[in-house]
Amino acid sequence: MGHDIAVRRVPRTRWKYADALAYFDPAKMQIAICNGMSASALEQAFWHEATHAVLYVMGHELYTDEAFVDTFSGLVHQIITTAEG
Repeated sequence: MGHDIAVRRVPRTRWKYADALAYFDPAKMQIAICNGMSASALEQAFWHEATHAVLYVMGHELYTDEAFVDTFSGLVHQIITTAEG
């Protein structure tokens, strides 16, 4: 759809957000993720923010619905990590 969304991993020592492990910045079209967590937590954080980004690009009203984003991204993460073949 013509959008580039950068993903940036930030060292825990430079992370400024006590209440979040990752975020999507629509103004910069960027996902930032705090390093230093388990691989599974990092993947879940990525898919959560990727879901925000997709919904934002679609102009969908669920873009800010944390409950929906968390459930949907958790299912996507589960599908990807358990897929065979």
